Amino acid sequence: PRTNGRHRARTAKNLLLKATADGATRAVTLPASPQITWIGFSADGARFAFTNTRDTGIDLWIGESATGRAHAVSGLAVNGIFGGGCIWVGSGGQLLCMAIPPARGAAPAAPTVPTGPNVQEHRGVVAPVRTYQDLLTSAHDEALFTYHGTSQLVFVNAATAARTPLGTPALFSRALPSPDGQYVLVTTLTTPFSRLVPYDDCAQTIAVWDRGGAVTKTIATLPVADTVPNGGVQPGPRAVRWQPGTPATLAWAEALDGGNPKTVVPARDRVVTSAAPFSAAPVELAKTEFRFAGIAWTTRGVALLTENDRTKRWTRTWVIDRPGATPRKLWDRSAEDTYGHPGTPVRQEGASGLHVGFLETNAGQTRPVPLTRP
Repeated sequence: PRTNGRHRARTAKNLLLKATADGATRAVTLPASPQITWIGFSADGARFAFTNTRDTGIDLWIGESATGRAHAVSGLAVNGIFGGGCIWVGSGGQLLCMAIPPARGAAPAAPTVPTGPNVQEHRGVVAPVRTYQDLLTSAHDEALFTYHGTSQLVFVNAATAARTPLGTPALFSRALPSPDGQYVLVTTLTTPFSRLVPYDDCAQTIAVWDRGGAVTKTIATLPVADTVPNGGVQPGPRAVRWQPGTPATLAWAEALDGGNPKTVVPARDRVVTSAAPFSAAPVELAKTEFRFAGIAWTTRGVALLTENDRTKRWTRTWVIDRPGATPRKLWDRSAEDTYGHPGTPVRQEGASGLHVGFLETNAGQTRPVPLTRP
C-alpha cells in the first residue's frame, strides 16, 4: 500500500551498460538504495528506462544508452499494481505509463461496523470453480482494489519528460501501444467484481483507443469468467495481442466449442486478425483441432501457431506463411516428452521482440537455425 506496487516483485540493485561492439561497460546513474523492478530499451536503442521503488512510491527513470546518464521523471507516480507500469511507444520517443491519479486522495477506511451479512447466492448454474487464495472478500476489499488499481494513462516524452494524459482514470489492467504507436490496446476491469475468481477473470472490456483517448473499436465485453468449466476457456475473443512486424494489426483466438472441452467439434478454436482502422470483419488465420495455446511471429511475418490437447497431453505447432495459406506442421509431440523437446525460440529484442529462429542442439553443440521458407 505504501508504494502502490506488487507485494512480491523481483528487484535489481545495480545496472551496467555493455557495448556489444567492444565489450566496454558504462555505469548507469542510479538512485540511492535502488530497487529496480522494470527495465526497457527504446526501439532504436538510444534510450533506456526503468522503474525504481522507494519507500513511498515508484518512480520512472529515463537514461541515455551512449552515456549511461539517467534521471527521474519528477511528479510522476507509477502505478505498479498490474505489472511494470510503463512501456515504450513506437520508435522510442515516448513511453506509456500507468500513473497514480494526482487527485486520488486517501485510501478508503475500513468500516467500524459490518455493512451487512455476507450473502452468496447460487441460482442453479453449473459452475465448477477452482479454489483460489487472496480473493476479494468484502465490499471494503473491493473499494481498496478499485482505489489502488485505478490509473491515469499518460504519455511521457523521453527527451523532455513532458506528460500528456490519455483518457480519464479507470481500472486498467493492461495498456499496450501498437507497433506504430498510433493506437493503444486497453483492458478495463468493470464491476461487479467476483469473490470467486482472480481479477483477470473479472468482467472486462477490451478496446482499441486512438492517441486522443477515443474508442476506435471495442473488441470484446466479457462477463465474469466464473462459469468456465475446468479445462475450458471464456467464450469470445481472448489472448488479444498486437501482431509484431505490422503497423497496427490485432490477433486473437475465439472458441468454436463455447469454451467447453467436452463439446465434440471438428475445431476447438479459430485465430483471427484485424488491421487498423478495424472497420472490416476480422480475417481468419487458421482453425485449431486442439485448444489454441499461443502464436509467435517471425520478422518476415510467418506465424508459428501452437495448439494443445489437455486430456492427451499433446502439443502441435504449425507454420502459417500468410493468411489463407495451408498450415505446415512443424512439431507434433507429447507435451510431457522433455527429451524430445525440439528447442527454444530465439527472440530478437527490439521494438516488437520478434521471433527469428530456433536453437538446435546436436551432439552437445547448440546453434541458431533461422526459420525461413525455402
